[in-house]
Amino acid sequence: NLPAAQLMIAMGIPLHRIKSIRQMYSMSATEDSVIDFSLLSKTPQPRGHVISARITSENPDEGFKPTSGTVQDLNFKSNKNVWGYFSVASSGSLHEYADSQFGHCFSWGETREQARENLVVALKELSIRGDFRTIVEHLVMILEKREFRDNSFNTGWLDELIEAKEMAEKPDLNLTLICGALNLADQRIQQNFQSFKTSLDRGQTQPASLLKNTVDVDLIYQGQK
Repeated sequence: NLPAAQLMIAMGIPLHRIKSIRQMYSMSATEDSVIDFSLLSKTPQPRGHVISARITSENPDEGFKPTSGTVQDLNFKSNKNVWGYFSVASSGSLHEYADSQFGHCFSWGETREQARENLVVALKELSIRGDFRTIVEHLVMILEKREFRDNSFNTGWLDELIEAKEMAEKPDLNLTLICGALNLADQRIQQNFQSFKTSLDRGQTQPASLLKNTVDVDLIYQGQK
């Protein structure tokens, strides 16, 4: 736990009294004997590669402008090589004045390429539904770029992508509109059914038209209604 170790060091706690440090150097975690790190014959060696990805509610198509809204569904499956942390859950919400980051995903692999592949798969399987945008698709696009694969990019590379308005590949327009309309229609039908059921429970009646399975919905896609 690197942040915890950093805090303890800042508090003035000696390294030999920090449990995680003692464990990293194969020393007894229950003792507090002084460790002379210069005399140790065995020192920790790096093993594998880790890539992390910040999950934010930003819109890549509008210069990463922060967005907000409700979270209808969030599903992330951790495993031994991929894990993540999220500050919101299903039925939660992202406040417009809060920090745009609401998740952090990590991927480990024996090699950098394995870590990259694991993260790509994890992000593609990450399910987030809500009335806000995320950068997940943009992250996948970056991870699959040749420059990232070859580790040949520099600190100005992302700025170049933004300037060139590189965007993640989007689904077919008709498929997008159909899925969006179905989602909105399903929500409307479910709301009407619950309203009708609540009224019956109270001994009241509402028009049978509430139970219709066809509804009209309005969609706004890329600024067009």
